[in-house]
Amino acid sequence: MKRWILRGVIISLLVVVLGSAAFLFLFYKAVSEEAATRMERGIIDSLIFSESPVYYDDGKSVIGVFFEKMHRKYIRYKDIPPYFVKALVAAEDKTFFSHYGVDPSAVVRAFIANFRAGRIAQGGSTLTQQTAKNIFKREKRSYVAKMKELMQSLLLEKEYSKEEILEMYANQFFVTGFGSGLRIAGRYFFDKDAEDLDLVESAFIAGSVKSPNKYNPFIKKIKAEKREAMKQAKLRKDYVLGNMLELNFITNSEYQEALEKEAEAPEAETLEDGGVVLKRHTANMKSVDMQLYRQMVEETLEKLFDTSLVLQKIRRAEPVTQRDIESLISLVLTQNPDVNLETLKEF
Repeated sequence: MKRWILRGVIISLLVVVLGSAAFLFLFYKAVSEEAATRMERGIIDSLIFSESPVYYDDGKSVIGVFFEKMHRKYIRYKDIPPYFVKALVAAEDKTFFSHYGVDPSAVVRAFIANFRAGRIAQGGSTLTQQTAKNIFKREKRSYVAKMKELMQSLLLEKEYSKEEILEMYANQFFVTGFGSGLRIAGRYFFDKDAEDLDLVESAFIAGSVKSPNKYNPFIKKIKAEKREAMKQAKLRKDYVLGNMLELNFITNSEYQEALEKEAEAPEAETLEDGGVVLKRHTANMKSVDMQLYRQMVEETLEKLFDTSLVLQKIRRAEPVTQRDIESLISLVLTQNPDVNLETLKEF
């Protein structure tokens, strides 16, 4: 009798183990196949370079091409400042140049933390994983979504070089409003071309990519919140610089000099808080009369009325999509960069 019970227990365990193994295999196969079908270079490129052309009234001649949904100016890897590449790796993924898309030790740490929390609390994300998430827009936190992200990261590394992945990331991270990417960040924070960013500015931007709203004092409405954002931004910048020194990306003299230097833009309004001063270009800081902006927008729209398909739709009382509006905003901003984006959205 005992022998039959023991045999039954063993058989039950085998069924559970084999069933679990079969389930995991089928799950892995389904996830990997789905990831692989979306990982072809042509598909990735179409997602990265998702653009919205704007035509003249003949419907054929292109005025310009604007990125859908987010306003950004593309930058090639060769034009990215070396300091920013080093700062980004130091801030987000110290082993980026040695792993294959996933950091096993970080995954294990995240799994333990998530198990203890009973939910997805940590991601253990590498820069490659963050790039995959940016490209494919992971909608929710779940183990299934995380597994897909892991597979996509491995396949991304297989298809693209490290430099290409960094280029993707440098053009996708959120800055503010409709803006994303390194060129927008350089202009927004320091009124500079991305190529001209120095060590401190690169460390500041690289340090803020994961929590841009936390470190951005320009979007805070209360002085206390501005001061706190500036304080946190300096701490984060110094943290990135420390990591860069640890990784031998910069010398000790560069590190000491950068610690003493503030991230600031010329001709700027100043916000001060003890040891930190952050500045932003005057045109973005001063409160300008709403009517002046409305007049500016109206004049710009009037110039574009006969050339923009979006405005032609409006004139013909045809339905206008959100994509149309975003394309129009990008067009107006390109034609007249002094227009305040928030004012334009309210227009």
